[in-house]
Amino acid sequence: MRISKTKSRLIALSRVSLTLLFLCMLLWRNGPQKEVPVKTLEADSTPPALGKEPSVVLDRFHRIETKNGKTVWEVKAERGSYAPQSNIVIIENATLWLFRGEGKSVEITAPRAQLDLEGTSLKKAVAFDGVKVLLNGKIKTSTATAEFNQQDNTITAPGDVTIEHARSIITGSHLTVNLNTQVFELAHNVDTVLLPDRDEN
Repeated sequence: MRISKTKSRLIALSRVSLTLLFLCMLLWRNGPQKEVPVKTLEADSTPPALGKEPSVVLDRFHRIETKNGKTVWEVKAERGSYAPQSNIVIIENATLWLFRGEGKSVEITAPRAQLDLEGTSLKKAVAFDGVKVLLNGKIKTSTATAEFNQQDNTITAPGDVTIEHARSIITGSHLTVNLNTQVFELAHNVDTVLLPDRDEN
């Protein structure tokens, strides 16, 4: 059976078209993936994984630092994962106490937290997933994420915050607490509700 030149060209063109279509489908399926941007610490941040670094998993994690016979800080948690190489601890269901002397103390509780250590000292602590901060047993603060910085002696919270005192409830966002001066600063959306004296009838 003889095929005319026109039919031969059509058949060849069809084969080329099918080949190009097949290649386009392969390129579309195996194309480059979109890059995921690196995020900075936000209110809903979670602690980074320790990656492939060897770590020691401990139940009933407990650590304490003393100086001149006095406790500087103490932490207790149900579980902990300690990476000796980076000196980082990831803990779960944790309570951290910071003792400032003269009866002043800070208690931080959170479902998860990361401790950055420098030798035996606490360099930084970041708490996640719903944080409660109690200052001197009187001022209660609730927020999603909070960070303690030893160098500045501050506690910061980048998200929404509720501060409860015996006489007031204050809400806002972007909190900074100076532990040296005991001053609270809220940067945005501040609202205050004054409560009646509990001794009043």
